[in-house]
Amino acid sequence: ADAQVTIRDLLSHRSGLPRHDVATFGSKRSRHEFIYRTRYLEPTHPIREQWQYSNIMVSAVGVLLEVVTGQTWEDLVRTQILTPLSMTRTYPTYKDSATAANKALPMYWDETTKTWGQRDWMVNKDADFLAADGAIVSNVEDMSKWVIEHLRGYDQEKHLISGPLLAEMHEPSMTVSARPFLPEGVRLTPGLRDYMELRLGTSYGLGWDQGEYRGHRRVFHSGSTVGQGALVDLLPDDEIGLVMLSNHWNTGHHWRE
Repeated sequence: ADAQVTIRDLLSHRSGLPRHDVATFGSKRSRHEFIYRTRYLEPTHPIREQWQYSNIMVSAVGVLLEVVTGQTWEDLVRTQILTPLSMTRTYPTYKDSATAANKALPMYWDETTKTWGQRDWMVNKDADFLAADGAIVSNVEDMSKWVIEHLRGYDQEKHLISGPLLAEMHEPSMTVSARPFLPEGVRLTPGLRDYMELRLGTSYGLGWDQGEYRGHRRVFHSGSTVGQGALVDLLPDDEIGLVMLSNHWNTGHHWRE
């Protein structure tokens, strides 16, 4: 089955493989060997039949780029994105950011004591193993430069991302169920419905969720690690972009507010 999977399949999460994130924790294999061995994982659906988000498939694209270019993922990010956009306070890995000043340390809520606790910065060091699926450390000022690059318009050519490529990234490649996932016994109340209206996408492009918000086309993505969360939300036709970073894994609560 791996011989049939394309880069578009990997970036739009239609490879047939579900999440296997736990397999990456504490792995002693090299980045390339780990991705090579994913061919032995059992798919849960045929290729291109079902959307299933998989961080490992995103990382597979990162490894492919390393093979094609002969550079590490970290160096590619620096030379192809961070330096051209002058994102001077953004780091490709947690290790690279360890000595950076003024960091928002990861936090967690202790249900027993009903207080907030603080974690060590390197609690997410395992993210550096595959890196491409979520090891970048940044701030709102730098991320705004990335957002602006995505809001320049699809007819623009002389930018980091060409107009036609940008349009392709933002176009649907796979349908995503718009039905909200709710735990058993939880009802969709009016307040929760408003939240789900923001949360849900109806399709997925090349690394971007897609949907609508009250008639406005929406392109967005969120992510989280231990004690940290991020959201980038675009209304491209309105030239509006939002970046939300939190030192708590759940950006959804702040987003709803």
